[in-house]
Amino acid sequence: MSSQRQLIDRSHTEALSIQRQCDLLGISRSTFYYDPVPASERDLAIMRAIDELHLDYPFFGYRRLSSHLLVLFVNGLHASKHKNDTPIDEDYGYSNPLS
Repeated sequence: MSSQRQLIDRSHTEALSIQRQCDLLGISRSTFYYDPVPASERDLAIMRAIDELHLDYPFFGYRRLSSHLLVLFVNGLHASKHKNDTPIDEDYGYSNPLS
């Protein structure tokens, strides 16, 4: 998409409006004007924790992963430093944050 965005010429709007140039290239005007925002450090930390948890517990569904992440981030822990510190409950296979 970024290569198509570069083809639009802002200086020739008299001959072809930006709307018409976007139509000819098959992109929407919102795509042309959109500037991507980089991910925050907090979002990157959460994504890393999700990846590490998924590698450690590939059998967890989204509900177990969500509750496990909640325990890690509410308690201020980071998954890579404390992933083995969580006590394991025999019924759930991990510590149940709701109990």
